[in-house]
Amino acid sequence: MKRAGAGLGTRNTKMMIATISAVVLLTTGTAAPWWRHNSTVELIQGTPHKTLMQLTGTASGHFTGYYICNGKRTTVCGILPTTLTESGISQCEFRKVKPNDTLVLQVRDSGYYLHFAALAGTRGVRADTATGNWNAGAIKR
Repeated sequence: MKRAGAGLGTRNTKMMIATISAVVLLTTGTAAPWWRHNSTVELIQGTPHKTLMQLTGTASGHFTGYYICNGKRTTVCGILPTTLTESGISQCEFRKVKPNDTLVLQVRDSGYYLHFAALAGTRGVRADTATGNWNAGAIKR
């Protein structure tokens, strides 16, 4: 009986090492960008997201109010339309100077959207994220 030569076993070993090396290179080449992408997503989710609040309504109508951002209350006043953008807003309240004006609050925040109109006869609008998404109501007094 003839045995396989030593060269044949070495050749198979070299082919197997080359195949494994190619698989490792291809896998790490595609895994690294995937890993970096997931790390970026986690980093974005870990940072406070931007909240966009747009106040519209009666043209040139005046308003006063506040918003709470990362536990800090910020007082605002202005003329419609106005846009405010901050990270970490959890609550806001805006009041019309003239009760017969209309004040519309639109909030865009991390996939949530709120649209609320404080019509004539109401004092304004109050909104918060106490339930995990934005909720709003009219201020009557």
